[in-house]
Amino acid sequence: MTRTKFNWGWGIFIVLMLFFGTIIFRIILSLGIEDDVITKDYYHKELNYEKEIQKQKNTNQLTEKVLLSQTGDFILITFPKAFNYNTIQGNVQFYCPSKTNKDLLFKIEPDTNNIQKFSISNFSEKRYQVKVDWTSDSISYYQEFNINL
Repeated sequence: MTRTKFNWGWGIFIVLMLFFGTIIFRIILSLGIEDDVITKDYYHKELNYEKEIQKQKNTNQLTEKVLLSQTGDFILITFPKAFNYNTIQGNVQFYCPSKTNKDLLFKIEPDTNNIQKFSISNFSEKRYQVKVDWTSDSISYYQEFNINL
């Protein structure tokens, strides 16, 4: 029985096998990572970005802005008192950065005090970006908030 000696050839072989093994292991791990795109219609949103900038300028010109608060089991969105609750229309999107399937979209329906309530029980994640896109008297407004539940 002959015994082979450890030499440079065996050392290079072992290093290469460890390297390729690590690469294959990383590839297998990366197959399980979700690669959600932030929005599926990003091209369409990019084309309308100028409109969003104008909406933000309109919002910045307001003396009283939309307020987001959390009280008890509710998230409250308070619209400016200068607007009649009947004229306020639009959407509130709760965007979850970590999981796109957890995003929520609600129609704006404020009460007579210009407040809209959202129950915290509707939300399964802890961190959301709230995007309020609303129109009143044919003028559009847009405002964003970050909230941790």
